[in-house]
Amino acid sequence: MTAFRAGIAGAGVCRDGAPEAMWIGWPETAEGGLALAGHYLMRERLGRATALTIGPGLGREPETLALVRDIVANAPVPVVLDADALQSDIVRAGSAPRVLTPHAGEFARIAGGASLREFCGANGATVVRKGPVTCIGAAETVYHSCFGGPVLARGGSGDLLAGLIGGLLAQAGAVAERPPVPRGSESASATLQAAARGVVWHGLGRRCARPRPGPGRRPNHAGASIIFRRRCGKPHQKA
Repeated sequence: MTAFRAGIAGAGVCRDGAPEAMWIGWPETAEGGLALAGHYLMRERLGRATALTIGPGLGREPETLALVRDIVANAPVPVVLDADALQSDIVRAGSAPRVLTPHAGEFARIAGGASLREFCGANGATVVRKGPVTCIGAAETVYHSCFGGPVLARGGSGDLLAGLIGGLLAQAGAVAERPPVPRGSESASATLQAAARGVVWHGLGRRCARPRPGPGRRPNHAGASIIFRRRCGKPHQKA
C-alpha cells in the first residue's frame, strides 16, 4: 500500500512495492525479519534512489532495527520514517532530511516529553503528528490539517500517507543528482512542503472516496487517485 501511494504521488519507479514497483529479495532472520546480511542490496541501489520510505510492515526485531538505523545513518537522500521505524535512536541517526509520521503514542515514545516545536527544533526533523487535527511541524513552523476524518485512523491508512510523502519527496529537486543537503538547511522548506501536501492529499482522498463500510476493509485509494490525476497531474521521476 505504501508503494502504491508513492506511485500515485508521482514517483516513477519504486523498489519493494506494488504498481510500478520492483521487489527485491532480501535475506531473512530466523523470525522472518530483514537481516543485516542484506545490507549490500541497499548499498548497491541507493545511488538510484531520490527518497527512502521505511517502516510499514517492518517489525521490531533487534537485527532489523539495527539494519534500519545503519541505513538511515548513512542515507544520502531524504527519508520518511513511519510505524516500527519510529524508534528514538533511528529517528536521530544521520544527517539526511527526514519526515517522521507518528501518531500520538509513537510521538510520545520518540519525543521524551518534548513538545512538537521543541522536538523538531532539537532534531532538525519534519514531523507529521497524526490525530483528529494533524500537526505538521518543522523548526518554528507548525501547520494544522483538519482534512480527512475518523476513518483515517484505520490500520493501513498511515502506510498510505507515508507512501504519499515519500513519493512527493522523491520528486523534490532530483536530490540524488546533487550533493547531500543536511537537515536544518534550505532543504527543510521542500521537506515541509512535501509533508504538508501529502497530509492534505491524503485527507482529500478520503473525502472523495466512495464509502466502503464494514470490518476488514482496506483503505480506499480511489478518491486520492481522482484528485492526483485530474487536479494535480502525475509527473514521474525515479524513487
